[in-house]
Amino acid sequence: MSFSGEVKKELCSLINEKDCCRRAEAYGMLFFGKYFDKNSMGILSDYEFVAKKYAEEVYNLTGFRPEVGQTDKGSYKVRIKNRDEIRLILNELGYSGNEAVLKFQKNNLENDCCVRSFLRGAFISCGIVADPEKSFHFEFSASSKVKSDALIKMLESLKKSLDGQISEPLVSSRGGVRLVYYKKKNDIENILIAMGCQNAALEFIDNEIIKVVKNNANRAANCDAANIKRTIEASKKQTKAINILKRKGKFDTLPEEYKRTAEIRLERPEASLSEIGKSLEKQVSPATVSYRLNKIVELSEK
Repeated sequence: MSFSGEVKKELCSLINEKDCCRRAEAYGMLFFGKYFDKNSMGILSDYEFVAKKYAEEVYNLTGFRPEVGQTDKGSYKVRIKNRDEIRLILNELGYSGNEAVLKFQKNNLENDCCVRSFLRGAFISCGIVADPEKSFHFEFSASSKVKSDALIKMLESLKKSLDGQISEPLVSSRGGVRLVYYKKKNDIENILIAMGCQNAALEFIDNEIIKVVKNNANRAANCDAANIKRTIEASKKQTKAINILKRKGKFDTLPEEYKRTAEIRLERPEASLSEIGKSLEKQVSPATVSYRLNKIVELSEK
């Protein structure tokens, strides 16, 4: 399975705790499916779990479950052509069913928390992300300007909620399809975390940590394999803990010196405890840095 497939599998396994977010995710998945108009609804995917997720979202919205089929080429599909069933879906999502163009319905995102769920659904339907060991590329494909504009608007909302931690998306077209994408590692990492895809985000973090630590090891003759492994494992654990606290809205409750220590760990995943201590405005010992980071890990585990 490709890296994109692994990401979609992880996203499909997540469960929204709030009804509003469940609805937003369903809307994102349906709106960016292969078919979304008053004549046809459906999705086409390389993965059976994506098609089953689509069918489940339709069932949760309407009470009827469409069939999952397979094309001659082996792709998985859901295709709804019954006009009454299509109208039922559209009515549930705020459309009359008589619109010439199905514009983006912001009302399906009731609260600010729904933006991330909507983007999750959209990515499952129309997103791809490259394996970080090969390149940095994260992309949504939209079949119309209406859809690409909706994506851009929601990504702007996400940027605001993340205090500007992601850039403006790039936009282009290919074969009549509009592409909304990112090429920077940090942008991709932050979007994956925002959508709840922790494992995939850690792949990006791991890749960077391993790359930097190995480069440092090549320059330092006394840096053996055991030290590299210990540094990588500790940094991974601390970075994951910090991101969990940020995602749960707990990071800003930390004391200022703890937050600054954590920020340096995120900025320099390869740094030793001594180097982090020396980078602080008020320098501290490696033992103090270790104590602070261990407390952050403990808090994230709670």
